[in-house]
Amino acid sequence: MHGENRTGRGAWRALVQALPRAYADLPAGDPVRAGAPEAGRLLRGILEPLRDASGRIPADVLWRHGLSAHQAEWLRGGGCARVMERIADEALAEGRYESDPRACVPDLVGRVARRLGVQEAPAAYYLQVPALDAPTDRRVRRWRGWSRQELRAAGAVLVERDLLVEDKRPRAGRTVFLPGPWAHAAAPLPPMERWKAPLLGARLSADGDTVQDTQLPGHTPPDLFALAWRRVTGGQAPAG
Repeated sequence: MHGENRTGRGAWRALVQALPRAYADLPAGDPVRAGAPEAGRLLRGILEPLRDASGRIPADVLWRHGLSAHQAEWLRGGGCARVMERIADEALAEGRYESDPRACVPDLVGRVARRLGVQEAPAAYYLQVPALDAPTDRRVRRWRGWSRQELRAAGAVLVERDLLVEDKRPRAGRTVFLPGPWAHAAAPLPPMERWKAPLLGARLSADGDTVQDTQLPGHTPPDLFALAWRRVTGGQAPAG
């Protein structure tokens, strides 16, 4: 009985965490991604009748389902709704990824390219580095359909213009970074540039040296690309 309960709690937690990943990490047309909105509706439908008079999910209910208060509220709130709407409205061309700016915000990529004086390929890569929690070389290549050489070429353009810096950092999975301080992290949390922690809702240690927690995304990748660029052009560009 206790083992079954632990299994059920783990399944709920895994499902909630998988919804935004399926959206951002799988291509349009993938059956798992396409099924995410229905999964979200089912989970919300189970939780909604369990709310108390104040509209909250009681702590014992959260415990039985293996969820934190944040995860339960994410399911109910705007973060989950925006993710599910983006999948359901089929705004993305089949086979493309929402984590690829050229697929989801091509007009923004054009503006970035003109502002930076670079081609659209490095401009799109520049948007991914400050806006996504783990833009590893492997993931970027998959999202963009790039070879290793194409990725290196885009990064080299940005490094040459001092927009990114080249380095080796533990668990980063990449060799180019935003200028400025770095926050380490123990698995499964992603290490990241401190600059983007507020954008992504990541909680850092008091000295800013370590990622202590991350939250389910409150914004979609298209929103994050736009928000990151707004910070860069609004006088808050990353600096070493």
